[in-house]
Amino acid sequence: MTANLTSASKTPGKTPGKLAAKPAVADIYPLTSLQKGLLFHALYEPESAAYFEQLCVRLDGALNHGAFEEAWRRLIDRHGILRSAFVTLASVIEAAWAIVLSRYAGAGLPH
Repeated sequence: MTANLTSASKTPGKTPGKLAAKPAVADIYPLTSLQKGLLFHALYEPESAAYFEQLCVRLDGALNHGAFEEAWRRLIDRHGILRSAFVTLASVIEAAWAIVLSRYAGAGLPH
């Protein structure tokens, strides 16, 4: 996921102050060189499937939806990378951060 911030600091290398003050943000990290490369390709060719990995599985038999959703919620709560997003200032790779949300706020899993 990428997002553009227009109200935050536009100084490369500085963490955007307004974003850091929001309670839903647990942490902000500068991107690694590899992450910058991945973000560049995602912004350069948004329709490309390069570097996009997705696994789809079919579950057969009875499923306890509540337990399944709780297991995913615990996994997401335990691993910040699953709550992370790339955030850029006006699509400038040098002014990009990995934002880790303090909690998952998505709509539940489909039944």
